[in-house]
Amino acid sequence: MEFAIISPLFFVLLFGIIEFGSAYGQQLDTRHGARELSRLVAVNYPYGSVPRPAGVTATQQADTIKNLLCSRMSFGKGATVTMAFTGGARGDTATATVGKPIKQVTGFFGPILDSLSSSSTVQVRLEQTATWLSGYSGTCP
Repeated sequence: MEFAIISPLFFVLLFGIIEFGSAYGQQLDTRHGARELSRLVAVNYPYGSVPRPAGVTATQQADTIKNLLCSRMSFGKGATVTMAFTGGARGDTATATVGKPIKQVTGFFGPILDSLSSSSTVQVRLEQTATWLSGYSGTCP
């Protein structure tokens, strides 16, 4: 009898811990992704100070950066990746943004969590001249 009275509160508490813990983990993963992206952008991955090979376009280089970032994120599937710079020379500013919708584990808090998304933006100074495509936007597979 007592369990019938307490069980709804118990399950709301249990599912709340699971859902909001997962949402917090996804937010941390998004922040980590933005920091990783800013580092890859700052060092002009994968070429650094070496000129980009003639057969590789700026878009292909940006795709390479995005794909590496997506592989480093735990919840990267469906994340939107945006990279931009002002000037592109060493010492100029670049902006790296990663965003994605929050995915639920149980679906119990659907009305609350369905509309939430996590996003993180990091500005960084370029350590190498940028040869990737500024204004690039892509989605993790």
